[in-house]
Amino acid sequence: MTRRVALLLGAGVIALPLVLHALVGGTLAGWPLAGISNNGNTLRTTPAPILMQVVGAGVCWSSDTSDNKSASCSNNLFGNFELVPGATASTVTVSFTNHGKVDGSKFTITPGACTSTVSTPNLCSYTETTTIPTVAGLTIAVACGPSSGALTRIQYPASTAAALVAAGPKSWNEPTPASGGLKAGASWVCEFTLALAQYADPRVAGASISQLFTWTLS
Repeated sequence: MTRRVALLLGAGVIALPLVLHALVGGTLAGWPLAGISNNGNTLRTTPAPILMQVVGAGVCWSSDTSDNKSASCSNNLFGNFELVPGATASTVTVSFTNHGKVDGSKFTITPGACTSTVSTPNLCSYTETTTIPTVAGLTIAVACGPSSGALTRIQYPASTAAALVAAGPKSWNEPTPASGGLKAGASWVCEFTLALAQYADPRVAGASISQLFTWTLS
């Protein structure tokens, strides 16, 4: 056998497996890797209530801060009224809406500290003693309930600002949140009623008070 013939035969032996492999659609490396693609990857965040408060043209959102507890709402719950002794009481309507993705089960109002620009008598705790029975000199009443119903879910009877603080937090509870008045998308109102006693001490003329109120929905 000549060298040329031997080389041709050797090349044929090497080429034959290559041709057969190509005919069956494979590659020289077989299955060089394995792969999986996950195309259904999802997650969700925990739902939360988001409280919106409206007083006149003023709007505040709990979500204005990252902890969902806005502490800088400038809505004036007392209306910045100039009260006249014995005049008809002034009212301020405060509207709330649960704009969150979860139904609320508890709405709470917490009256905070009151400060007065006069100390004798202190307008936060001033009681008019010239009447019988004795009455609060400056009265504040608060009532909350559904937008279209009676405001009986939370009630603070007319009293001094100091008495509101002493009464402490009051809550509106919904045992069945999904169908209650605090559910996602629901709206409700609170009404402040303010009045100055007919025989108010003239030393409180021109005085003012400032009081914090905190609202929570859970």
